[in-house]
Amino acid sequence: QTERAHLTILFEKYVPRCLEQMKNKFKTITPIPENCMVQTLCTLLDCLLTPENIPAESPREIYETYFTFA
Repeated sequence: QTERAHLTILFEKYVPRCLEQMKNKFKTITPIPENCMVQTLCTLLDCLLTPENIPAESPREIYETYFTFA
């Protein structure tokens, strides 16, 4: 449950701002819908947030490190 809480906070903190930056500051050769960008983020997090990388009861900073990397 704490992992869900950490990730919810991080999604609310970073995703809207990142999507806004992507829309206003970057040009893509092939248009990428916002939902696809978020899906890619989720897939990367699914690969990164393993029990080997993040032991139980890890601090929020560890989640934030992996989240910002993804």
